[in-house]
Amino acid sequence: MSTPLLAFEDLCVAFRRKGQWLEAVSGVDLVIGAGETVGLVGESGCDRSPATRAAQGHLPESGRTPRWRVRLAGEDLAELSTAALQVRRGTQVAVVYQNPATALNPALTIGRQLTEIFEYQQGQSVKEARRASVRLLEQVRIAEPTQLLDAYPHQISGGMQQRVVIAMALAGSPDLLVLDEPTTALDASIQAEVLALFETLRAELGLAMLLISHDLAVVRSVCDRVAVMYAGEIVESAPVRQLFEQPRHPYTASLMDCIPRGEAHWQSGRLAWIPGNPPALDDRPMGCAFAPRCPIARDACRHQAIPLRRLDQTHRSRCLFPEETAPPGGNRPPAEPIRRSIGGPVLACEDLVMEYGGVRILDRVSLDVREGETVALVGESGSGKSTLARGLTGLTEPVAGKALLEGHPLSRQQRQRGLNARRALQMVFQSPENTLNASHRIGPALARAIR
Repeated sequence: MSTPLLAFEDLCVAFRRKGQWLEAVSGVDLVIGAGETVGLVGESGCDRSPATRAAQGHLPESGRTPRWRVRLAGEDLAELSTAALQVRRGTQVAVVYQNPATALNPALTIGRQLTEIFEYQQGQSVKEARRASVRLLEQVRIAEPTQLLDAYPHQISGGMQQRVVIAMALAGSPDLLVLDEPTTALDASIQAEVLALFETLRAELGLAMLLISHDLAVVRSVCDRVAVMYAGEIVESAPVRQLFEQPRHPYTASLMDCIPRGEAHWQSGRLAWIPGNPPALDDRPMGCAFAPRCPIARDACRHQAIPLRRLDQTHRSRCLFPEETAPPGGNRPPAEPIRRSIGGPVLACEDLVMEYGGVRILDRVSLDVREGETVALVGESGSGKSTLARGLTGLTEPVAGKALLEGHPLSRQQRQRGLNARRALQMVFQSPENTLNASHRIGPALARAIR
């Protein structure tokens, strides 16, 4: 049997919180073979990312591994020096992060960020590194790569930024790509292009991939095997088709029930959800961590550690009653008819015109949103969706037209709007990392908004 490319053996990761070391990841066993794609799925807060950071030997100072063994191509990372680990990163394992905008340095051109990898890792000259960068951008299907080298990250689209980040990850010719939510920030059409690119690169280069995601549809379309993680433990693992057709852990089945169906509508009942939240690091229960939220939990589940049992040659489950797991759809709550009345217009725009640098983005757009109504604005990147939102909220000043709140005209600039208008019209942005001030704690940031 060939040596696995990556193997976690009883991996445990702990973080220091208020003087205590609390386990975030407990006893994880996971193997990835050459050319294989494995998905690691779960809700936010299920501690998938610490496990993958351990795969690179790249935990923060507040993290440690009390017991663990991570083997990369047969080498035990715990026995490697810092310098040797640095060599392995990029040349054997590389990472594609969730938000390409934060993975790229906004002060450097795309070319400089690519060429420095070849200069540092392979000792190439500036000219050689530039030629290698052009070939790499062509490999990730970027048209006119020579022109792109001179652009800054803010001058290209999100999908193009993600392709650049993928190119940077490929620069060291790694054997394994760790994909940390690589398509979350992309719209549907760009997401499809990036996923197709991963499949192409896998076929052409023989790459293995570890895909961390909460998007089960993406995992189902690209992975060979899936490991489901909850509260720092793997609760189920199986080949992708077997897992989706017959999950053997209630958490897995509950996640699948949360996938919106195309025929669902608020008039016929609420979307499915999993009651409660994953436990905090300092509140992990003695028995099954999912028991407080589980539809089939019993006393035995709450008072003993549950091992990850082998159900057959390829399927494992951390459940005492795996055969009682309802098939997909069986955990959905009964439909609750929702009565919602639609009132008059709350927000509207009439003949709104928006321009950037003299280029017209929106041309005489009219729209209204009524009381009790949810209106969806859809389209590809660059179609003007966010521009319309910024025009309505006054973050960008329209060239012409007007916005109305409950029939009253709004000033075109946000700073000229009164307190009541600012309270009544709020915005939730796409990227929480770019919305929150990294130098402020959550409490003062919330208090400022309230004041």
